[in-house]
Amino acid sequence: MREKVEENTVLLWMILICCFILVLIIFAKPVKLLLKVVRNGLLGMAGIWILNFLFSSFQLQVGINWITGLVIGILGIPGVVLLYLLKIIL
Repeated sequence: MREKVEENTVLLWMILICCFILVLIIFAKPVKLLLKVVRNGLLGMAGIWILNFLFSSFQLQVGINWITGLVIGILGIPGVVLLYLLKIIL
């Protein structure tokens, strides 16, 4: 009886490991993309903070919030340029 329980436990662990690997394979690309957007957003917001400091004498500053972070995260450097152009126009 003890051998049967161990076999079932091993089989259960094998199935769980296979399911975990399958989930990792399925979600690897979206997670990688999400991490890239977050990284770009954080770096872009740091860039905006520096540019705000440099452009403060011209009274040209862009707010730092989650919306600007999302724009920069998706668009990258063109997003920073877009935000400053919108600030100039509006």
